[in-house]
Amino acid sequence: MKKERNDTPYVQRREARPPVEFFAPKVNQTVIDKALQQVETLQKEIDELRGYFSETVSQTIKRLMESKKWKSSIFQSKTGLNQGLFRKISTIQDKKLSLPVIISICVGLCLPQEISKQLINQAGYALSANSIEGIIYTRIISGVLPYDIPAINAVIDEIELKNPGEKIRRLGSQFYDGHSKGED
Repeated sequence: MKKERNDTPYVQRREARPPVEFFAPKVNQTVIDKALQQVETLQKEIDELRGYFSETVSQTIKRLMESKKWKSSIFQSKTGLNQGLFRKISTIQDKKLSLPVIISICVGLCLPQEISKQLINQAGYALSANSIEGIIYTRIISGVLPYDIPAINAVIDEIELKNPGEKIRRLGSQFYDGHSKGED
């Protein structure tokens, strides 16, 4: 018995599928109207921030602290920095500040990442992805680590133990333990 050979090429038949329907929620005009009501407030904040960054770093920090009604004791408890530095920032318009001091102030003020980056750039610094310190500071301002100076310093100490050749400058003052000891 001979098998018949089919000389026609094999053709796979596709079944027609119904068109896919996409879910598109109805636009909620109330939500849009509410968002549009916030435009004026947002524009005011944008204009105010633009004004901040046209000044020196210490003037910008001073204005940010004034907007939160900070006194020297609050400055010390939130940033871990001493009251003497608060007075210098308040009186010296172009006080040069180190990168760890800037980061400590960003943490204390709970600044958003974009504002923190702007303040760091305004001070003449850049966070390098090539150094452990730059990576840690980037994580701090991005909110990956808790906004608490003693907790951040504990993380820094632990990372330095695991990377003995690297130096990461701690935040706050050298002897800060998380408690304010100063008076206003």
